[in-house]
Amino acid sequence: MSAYAITDGLSDYLKNNTERVYSVSLMLSVIASIAIFHELPVLSNLSYLAIWSLMIAALFNPAIGLVSLFPVLYILPSAPTVLGWPEISFAALLLISSLSTVVHHSRELVNLFITKSNVVIWLGLVLTGANYWVAMRHDIPISDWIRGIVPFLFIYFTIIFFLVLKSDRVFKYFFVMSIAVTALLFSFRVIETYVSNSLWEPSSYIFEYGKWVHIPLEKLANYDAGSVYNFPIRVTILLQQSTDVLVPIGVVWGVIGAVLLSKKKQRIFFGLLAVTSLIAIILTYTRSMLLSAGIVVFFSGLFFLYLGWPFIKRYLIMLCILGVLAIVSIKITGLEEVYKNRFNQLTNVTVNNDNVAVKDDNLTARLEEYKIAWDMFLEAPILGKGLGIKHEMNFSAGFGEILKQKVAYVHNWVFYFLMVSGVAGFVYYSIILGGPALIALFSSDASVFFRMTILGTVGFMAIYGLFFAVFRLIPFNLLLATILAYAMLQKAEKA
Repeated sequence: MSAYAITDGLSDYLKNNTERVYSVSLMLSVIASIAIFHELPVLSNLSYLAIWSLMIAALFNPAIGLVSLFPVLYILPSAPTVLGWPEISFAALLLISSLSTVVHHSRELVNLFITKSNVVIWLGLVLTGANYWVAMRHDIPISDWIRGIVPFLFIYFTIIFFLVLKSDRVFKYFFVMSIAVTALLFSFRVIETYVSNSLWEPSSYIFEYGKWVHIPLEKLANYDAGSVYNFPIRVTILLQQSTDVLVPIGVVWGVIGAVLLSKKKQRIFFGLLAVTSLIAIILTYTRSMLLSAGIVVFFSGLFFLYLGWPFIKRYLIMLCILGVLAIVSIKITGLEEVYKNRFNQLTNVTVNNDNVAVKDDNLTARLEEYKIAWDMFLEAPILGKGLGIKHEMNFSAGFGEILKQKVAYVHNWVFYFLMVSGVAGFVYYSIILGGPALIALFSSDASVFFRMTILGTVGFMAIYGLFFAVFRLIPFNLLLATILAYAMLQKAEKA
């Protein structure tokens, strides 16, 4: 049998058995990512081979690579600083899937660029060029500017996702499932890290080189007693990805899926996703994650009121389950005092001579960086200071220890875009972030599940991004690209 015959046969099989192929691809990418992350002997190397085999399959059908894309995020750090095998594998999978999409859908791609959609695309490119010019005027090193722009370039993969979604109805379901499964993986990893390190128990640490270093019991005698602190360390310190957007989004997607989906197995899966994500959030005791997810889940409930009693019933059941498990998780891990103190700090505000004093180190740092960002915006209100602009911040690390850093971000997407790109960049990004919600809101003939997923995701991202700099990370922007693609699909179907 010739090589051409084998290639044609493989191509036909991948195209004619999409549901089975996507299921296997998703399962393979999940197993491979878990094995690589945990550095399992032998399996790690085999897992890289599995991921690269998915890239070969993506040459014949780009949807195979895209279904596998989000699970491979599991092996990446939140903000990659080196180029290792995990980073190379993810970049290669995304690149090959994108090039395959361009080859398979070249005509649709040309049509997309000559329609009204190209205005948004070209405007983004113009603003990117303008931002580079502004950054060079403010003497920002090009390496810092590149680090600032790279995460936002992932938004352009909206085009790739849309082209494949439009041509493959089966992929529309599996792409959502791949993100949901990845959210489950991220959440479970938080729980696993917390439990495996017994983080409910106090341990000994010293503050060294800007971070807390664990001191084993047998080495405590080597350190001055005044420099050693005994406390249960937060999982957010051990695991950067514990505050990733894919952790709390599981609560939002989980509740929506558990209420709206018709198949019982799907509802059970999404219910499990909501439960796992909520427990992960509880263990991080991160107020902004709880608040952001809680607001979106609450307003989702108002929408369910219009759908009738069966949906209200499912929603109330989910709320009861999540409420009970949240209380149980806090009780079991002994976090009652932690939560009490953290929420009490928010109410401990004093005002003297028009000066606001907040006895909360995190909130104090946030207010300080907002002021810095606002001052920079006033200096360059139209185009901002440029991506990569840095300022010095003092962050409290606890126990009176202060971490001084020069950073190129603020923990609020509104102030961030005003600072680095002025009114022009802020308005553009607001349209990109809020556009999918407007499309979903007025697409009355679209699937209720997909409409609610788009609305819930946009609402959550907009709120969560007010508290954390997650909008500068790859997962956030890939998720935004996905939501944009689904919104474009609904608009195209309506037309």
